Amino acid sequence: MAAVLVAGLAVGVATSYLQGVLPASADFLANSGAAWSVFAFAFVLAAAAGGGRGQAAVAGLAALLGEVVGYYGIASPLRHIATSSEEHLLWTAAALVVGPIVGWLAWTARHEPPTRRVAAVAAVAGVVAGEGAHALLRLGYHVQGSLELAVAAVAAIAGLLLLGRTWAAARAGAAAALAAAIVVYLAYGVA
Repeated sequence: MAAVLVAGLAVGVATSYLQGVLPASADFLANSGAAWSVFAFAFVLAAAAGGGRGQAAVAGLAALLGEVVGYYGIASPLRHIATSSEEHLLWTAAALVVGPIVGWLAWTARHEPPTRRVAAVAAVAGVVAGEGAHALLRLGYHVQGSLELAVAAVAAIAGLLLLGRTWAAARAGAAAALAAAIVVYLAYGVA
């Protein structure tokens, strides 16, 4: 659990610094809530070998809260970047909601039968697709949106090929990816 929290802190700090280093055309790689979710998923997936669903959900929460603290609590003050209490509240609330879900998805991707594993990986790909659709359709960021949609498609297909390879897994993955993408797209519209 501590390793997941530390990894989250590191990602939060790194994304803040990368935003000042990457060229404008690639800045979105370090300015992405979906990327934070993917990192949290990966950290919990790597750490979820033994624990149960509850422990994985707490680890997902720790990873995402670590990213928020790393970004807003450590890197922003060190870089003298002004941030608002609304930003802190928004991303903390997002971490409180999304973190346990991402942790549970990571546990599912490691421990459940193939169809559920595919659905879990596809749901995370759907998070990326939802953010990409928001960037493309609402913000007009054609490069970011297109790249995120492409990455999401590749991740969902890879999950199916590596974990499932059945029509049931394909249906479950498509449903999970679509549901997650819609929820994320709508959430970005509210935020």
